[in-house]
Amino acid sequence: MTISPPLAPESPQFSAPKRAYLVQWLVLIVALILLGVQLTYDQFQIHQQIEGEAKSRLENHSLVVVEELERRLKSINVVLEKLRESALLSLTHSDGQATATRELTTLTQALEGVRTLSVFDLSGTMINSNRKELVGKNFAQREYFQTALNHPNPDTLYLSEPFITVLGVYTITAGRMVIGPQGEFAGMVTATIDSESLGQLLKSIHAGKETSLSITHGIGKLVVLVPEQKSAPPGLLISSPGSFFQRHINSGQTVSLMSGISATVNSERLMSMRSVQPPALHMTAPLVVGAAR
Repeated sequence: MTISPPLAPESPQFSAPKRAYLVQWLVLIVALILLGVQLTYDQFQIHQQIEGEAKSRLENHSLVVVEELERRLKSINVVLEKLRESALLSLTHSDGQATATRELTTLTQALEGVRTLSVFDLSGTMINSNRKELVGKNFAQREYFQTALNHPNPDTLYLSEPFITVLGVYTITAGRMVIGPQGEFAGMVTATIDSESLGQLLKSIHAGKETSLSITHGIGKLVVLVPEQKSAPPGLLISSPGSFFQRHINSGQTVSLMSGISATVNSERLMSMRSVQPPALHMTAPLVVGAAR
């Protein structure tokens, strides 16, 4: 049996190329890792920039709506204050009703976003309105009248829950109590807000196809949504636990910026919400503006 001689150790001149080849591979791998990290970081930066711009746009959209709603509410309040000053005359003198009717018609035409101005007596009967077909009807059981009757406060602007009027319109009203000679509740004056006008306001923002705008009553009932969604009709209660609306209300803040799954459209959304409740008006409930993308 022949025993082979042991192999001679590899000479340095043969191992050096292998070491150089290995170093080149290591350099390439490190370079690729660094490139991957840089690309990931760049993508993250781009994503952050895009998200930041989206948040900024949403906040601007909601702010524009809030500012316009506050302007309208303040104008409505001024008219209601003026109207209740003359309401006692129409409540106690029949000859004052004709003048009051003309005044209501003129004010309604001049007041943006209002369908109806009305005067109610102590029993809840509408004694004057720019809509003559409603005069003489009793609305004592309406939530807005009962709230003012049971909790009279001359400084309060009563914002009703959304409801369907006798004319078949889904809307909300803003109202003030009429003050009697002894400061008591003597009736009510109301402005019925035009929900179609609110929809036109939201459409005028030109927020883009991917963005939706909404106005919701403080109890969580949707008043108007643009663009309209079959899954989110007016009157939909969106205050379920964990919803964007409830998270905003629970925060106690007037402005919220959130992300998550929207129960309204069942998709991932970025949401800006702002409450509309000017302190000087002493509103019984806020309106909440939402801008989602």
